[in-house]
Amino acid sequence: MTEEQYKRSGKVAYPVVMLSCIMVILTLVFTVIQKGLLTRTLIQFILLSIVMLITTITFLRKDYTKRGMFIIAGMGALMYLTVCIFNNSPYSIMYGFAIIICYMAYMNKRLIVLGNGVIVLGFLCRIIRVAAGV
Repeated sequence: MTEEQYKRSGKVAYPVVMLSCIMVILTLVFTVIQKGLLTRTLIQFILLSIVMLITTITFLRKDYTKRGMFIIAGMGALMYLTVCIFNNSPYSIMYGFAIIICYMAYMNKRLIVLGNGVIVLGFLCRIIRVAAGV
């Protein structure tokens, strides 16, 4: 891909990751209001804040390279896995669709396969949590 293609893709992927993080954080705020601050909620706040910070720094630095693509996509994957592992909402798996859209924006076959692997890993984490009764 050329720098211009990375630039256009980054302008699609960045808002997808950020909006997904914001939606999760808003959900966590309502959870804190209803149930109080739990350890798993605090962990999610911290990890999502890190994801948002690194993604924003990468985007603002105009890192329109393959490295920038992997940073933004990797932060999206971290956001998704954080939600799958620590969130109790049955609908949290749906954030995987946003991550796949983010990966497809880069039109990189390996990244799309990696994204699908992250989705499967998230499902496995959720299945293990449900089976363990956690």
